[in-house]
Amino acid sequence: AGLDVPLTVKIRLLPDREATIDYAQRIVLAGASVLTVHGRNKDEKAQRVGSVDWAMIKRVREAIGIPLIANGGISSPEDIEQCLLDTGA
Repeated sequence: AGLDVPLTVKIRLLPDREATIDYAQRIVLAGASVLTVHGRNKDEKAQRVGSVDWAMIKRVREAIGIPLIANGGISSPEDIEQCLLDTGA
């Protein structure tokens, strides 16, 4: 994409999981250097918080060719370990 500076982007999962992968790939093609993926969609916050979909974060990681940062669902050191195991991020 010919950017002169590194570009980092953060997204949430889309309700359509396949669309999330397509979206992430388009972000990479647009020139992103690093992608952060929050493992919930935009409606899953406040009173409607669901569990984080680390498996989907892993699928996104496997579909892109840039570093990925997994985001969401971390409240203890054990959560960090599980996130790393589940996502490979």
